Amino acid sequence: MRVLILALRTQLATYRARFWEPLLIIVAIFIASAGLTAVTLINAGASSQLKQFTLGDVPVNFHIIPRNENKPLRRSDYAELRRQGVNALVAYTQTGDRLAVDTVTLFNLLPMANRAASQQNSFAQQAALNGIEDINQFYQGDVTLQTHQLSGLLVMGALSTEQYALLEESLPAHLQLAPFVLTSSANNLSDSFSLNLWAMGALMVLVSIFIVFNAFNLLLAARTPVLVKLRQLGVGQALLLRVLQLEMLILALVGAVGGVIAGASLVSAITPLLSNIYRFLLDGQFSGGQFSTPRLMLLAVVFCAIAVMVMGLLIRQRLAHSLARRSYLVAAFKRRFKPVYNVWLLLSLAIVALGAWLVASQREALLYIGLVLIAGCTTVVLLMPQLMSLVARRVSTTKPLLHWSMHNAVSLSQRTRLAACAFFIALAANIGMNVMVDSFRQATEQWLEQRLFAPFYIYTDFDGDLSAEEGTPVPLLARYGKDVRVNGQTLELRSFPDGAEYQQYLMLDNQLPSAWSAFHAQRGVFINQQLAYRQGLNTGDVVSLPLNTGLQAFEIVGVYPDYGNPKAQVLLPEALLCRDYALISAYAAFASPAEQAALESWLKARNESARLIPRETLIEQSMRLFSRTFLTTDTLNLITMLVAALSFFVSITLLVMDIKPQLLLLRSVGVSPFRIKLSLFSQYCFIAVSCALLALPFALLLAWLLVNKVNRFAFHWTYPLILDPMIIMQSLLIGLGLLLLLMALPLGRLQARFYSQQEAV
Repeated sequence: MRVLILALRTQLATYRARFWEPLLIIVAIFIASAGLTAVTLINAGASSQLKQFTLGDVPVNFHIIPRNENKPLRRSDYAELRRQGVNALVAYTQTGDRLAVDTVTLFNLLPMANRAASQQNSFAQQAALNGIEDINQFYQGDVTLQTHQLSGLLVMGALSTEQYALLEESLPAHLQLAPFVLTSSANNLSDSFSLNLWAMGALMVLVSIFIVFNAFNLLLAARTPVLVKLRQLGVGQALLLRVLQLEMLILALVGAVGGVIAGASLVSAITPLLSNIYRFLLDGQFSGGQFSTPRLMLLAVVFCAIAVMVMGLLIRQRLAHSLARRSYLVAAFKRRFKPVYNVWLLLSLAIVALGAWLVASQREALLYIGLVLIAGCTTVVLLMPQLMSLVARRVSTTKPLLHWSMHNAVSLSQRTRLAACAFFIALAANIGMNVMVDSFRQATEQWLEQRLFAPFYIYTDFDGDLSAEEGTPVPLLARYGKDVRVNGQTLELRSFPDGAEYQQYLMLDNQLPSAWSAFHAQRGVFINQQLAYRQGLNTGDVVSLPLNTGLQAFEIVGVYPDYGNPKAQVLLPEALLCRDYALISAYAAFASPAEQAALESWLKARNESARLIPRETLIEQSMRLFSRTFLTTDTLNLITMLVAALSFFVSITLLVMDIKPQLLLLRSVGVSPFRIKLSLFSQYCFIAVSCALLALPFALLLAWLLVNKVNRFAFHWTYPLILDPMIIMQSLLIGLGLLLLLMALPLGRLQARFYSQQEAV
């Protein structure tokens, strides 16, 4: 024990001169832990809220069901529980995707505020639009309690621990209280968004693994002189290994626990922003998550212990090969396996090129993105040294320092492959996400500019049609609508103006040659991408819609983009909905600025809640909300890029330590410290720029996958991929600028090292 304490104190004593080395390891683990904590809390909180089933804004978390099929739930059980005072129960039956509930009892259990604002019949109709049937309508004809028994009793409202225990005690022996989970296609959006967040979290983990591994390599390289001396003093190799593992565990625990606290604080701070994002995109709510901070800390401690055990195995191998001739091994490795490398490289790139056409689901798209990143890392490891070697051969020997710098960069690229892969992944993901978001931003802005054709728009809850009112100061165009159920799915029926002058304002992805003539003749309809992708519909197909005259068939004459709308929608001629509508979503007001005041006065006289919003204000508000929506994504991208830059920084610091004899040799022949530092910096820039150029095509492929595959299968709509050179160049410059700034830090200490070495001589 005394030897162990002495060895550990010797290790800790090195912190006085090289405190930045353990600090770097702590920062690396801190960033990984904070990112994983934030992603975990965001996914847990969002999933629990978005998947929570509600009836009339009342949550349903539990239900009472039979313990086995031999003793089903009977109506007498329902009546007995109500006699015992358990009134917050609603009978339901579920067959396949059909869910039928007792809407009469449910209406009586609603809060008074919700009950006063709606009538029982309209409440039942609204429930039907959400895919919930009235149980009295379900049990008709041949469908009886004998043929279709009750599935269970829904427990309305949240239950405390005491309420849960009392309810469980009051149940008969053949019934049980269980969590209620409704599997429905309505949750696909939340599941997809959650899956995308986990994918970004996995990307952060992958990059963090690179920097942690490099950081531990740096720690081992820095400890090697001390370890050699301790070994010469008689300290066993097993004891030295335990000392290193103990030091790593301490550093990892400090970084991981601090990261958990920082990640939890970050999620708590941005909870209001996330709530707005989920309410806008997914029509759901967001809570701060259900994982407690102590539980996350315990998980972090367990993961740190496992990571240190794994690193112990790697450290054992490093200690055994610490005196290996690395340069000879690298050269022999390149000469022997270079043809095999090229074969594997071409094979991997061929798989990447052909795999995109085989993607048929969101999960496959995400897996393919992983394949793209793996193929890209393979390209960086195998192709980057060869390309750099071609450039280095063109440097003349008449410039010896530059000639040495370029060729030394080629050899160093083999030793920085982990850091280069981390930087490649982060940069490719950052460029791909930025191109995707910018394409979405430009497509949305163009869509709004074309779709909003009136100078002003009116939003009101007026019970009636303002466009039909007498004395309107300006022409008003109402957008009629109603929601219907078709094949178990809610469809939004919306009107589109009949005039030919409005045709230019509807953006279409594809249409039939006679689209508008069929539309005005009330024989054709336009559908949005969401309906087309979900139902596999295209132009020329037929869709049947329930109208006031009954079920009517229409030909699909065109498909239009409807960005941000999670629901399926159909555009009908205005004449078909003007007499059979359930709502008016908005009015287009064709007013000049001089007529704005008169229009506002006329609106206030009819409805105090009416809002008159200029077209420019609507577009500005929409784009501002768009920017807030992707703020979280931009933050995660920046963190990932910072982690990758730190990984390169660690490798550069390690390499500066390893090549110090070569640098001293250059100094001894008269090369100034400034020129040596400039030479090293040019080598690192050469490696970084080469990696960035290789990352660019893979980044564009990632952007195409995100737009045309992931977004297509997750949200059922796509948009054109727009390649803006300024956005691509900006992403490259930010990534390279951050990297070069960090790489310049260890070079600043070289001059002091040169002088100290000369004084020692």
